[in-house]
Amino acid sequence: MFPDSGVPPSDAKNSLPDVTTNNCDELWYSTSRCEPRFDPAAANAMLAEDMNLIMRGEVVYQCDKLDKIERAVRYIDQRGMARGAIAYGGPTAYTMTLDPVMTRHNNYMTLVVIPATTNTGPVTLDGGVGAAYVLRWDGQHLVAGDWIAGVPFIISFYSGYWYVMRAVSSQILKPMTGNIDGWIRTDGNDSTGDGTANTPQKAFRTIQGAWNAINARAMLPSTVFSINLRLGIPGTYEPATIGPHGGQVVLWGDSNAPQNYVITQSAALKAGIFANGVKFQANGVTFEITYAPAYSYGIASVNGSSVNVSNCNFTCQVTGVVGAFIISSYGSSVTLGGQILMRGNGNYLANCIQLDRNSQLNGAYPPSGNVIDITNTNFGTFIHCGGVSVAQFELANLWSTNCVGSKYDVVENSIIKALGFQLPGNGPGTSATGGQFIP
Repeated sequence: MFPDSGVPPSDAKNSLPDVTTNNCDELWYSTSRCEPRFDPAAANAMLAEDMNLIMRGEVVYQCDKLDKIERAVRYIDQRGMARGAIAYGGPTAYTMTLDPVMTRHNNYMTLVVIPATTNTGPVTLDGGVGAAYVLRWDGQHLVAGDWIAGVPFIISFYSGYWYVMRAVSSQILKPMTGNIDGWIRTDGNDSTGDGTANTPQKAFRTIQGAWNAINARAMLPSTVFSINLRLGIPGTYEPATIGPHGGQVVLWGDSNAPQNYVITQSAALKAGIFANGVKFQANGVTFEITYAPAYSYGIASVNGSSVNVSNCNFTCQVTGVVGAFIISSYGSSVTLGGQILMRGNGNYLANCIQLDRNSQLNGAYPPSGNVIDITNTNFGTFIHCGGVSVAQFELANLWSTNCVGSKYDVVENSIIKALGFQLPGNGPGTSATGGQFIP
């Protein structure tokens, strides 16, 4: 392309003024000479550049046509030759090689990438100039299964991140076509487990980890099918917040041996299960109170939750608890079924059952097998019922041994229906501000 006697731009019409020629001779042909010169070597270089472009576009040159460069450019663009790559590696850190090679991350750069493996968590992609995270188009990290092996994804770069330019799996609501089981074990792993089997390799480690992962799958809640959180081995499990969720979530331990599956508390969450706006069932577990400050509970049903507790134990391991074994508040309900054991171990807690703010306590129907057995517990009141709430003891039996405290406290237009049972406690109950106790 460079003539042997090339001249600078000032001596050549129709030239560009500031072209970098990488220390080569002057690029331009003179238009100020009396006898312009033609340089065959330079012309051949230009033809070679043109032919390389034509061949790269997989176009066959024809001497009677003048559209081959234009056609080659359109074919290169159409076929995405410079904009696509396989993303190798994974399942979280991927690499790719573009043709031509990538020189830098550039805002608005848009590529088509095909992952070689399906991801298991947040994704980084390195095109040879450093790794950058690949995000969903809402700016959140990809979750397991969002980048699917063998499937093309369009990604665009902006301000340090690649963005997938369509909704990925975790953003698409999918209908539940059956019950979903999530296995949980104390020797499981929240990062690598998927809950599909009762093994250390597949199970989640915590109830919270299992709920978070399953809930992140963006499923349409079902009125027919349940999300089953299954405790795979005996042990002590960390507390969890479940919900909000429009469907049913069930926690399974062992109804014949609930003492083997203990749900404890933590400094951050002083309720074994905090059910928030969800239809929730607990079967065959023990809720253990280990923190004495205010708002400490075995199980909490709040914000419109409907909680069913069946064949579960409640124990208190500390004294001075300003809380309760069970609380239902903010328009929620708790239904007790099967055998419910409450063991205070001589410790004090403000209430065994607490209802506030338009909430309910019921017994499962039919009540023939429903039993509450409370032993060795000191409390302010066995049941507090306030804020236009209702408690009904639809049970087969209500047993108590060595319980110290007031039987009930019903206030603020609330109702307690004992249905003939003597409530636990050695002191009389109290009613005030429109509260009613119906023996």
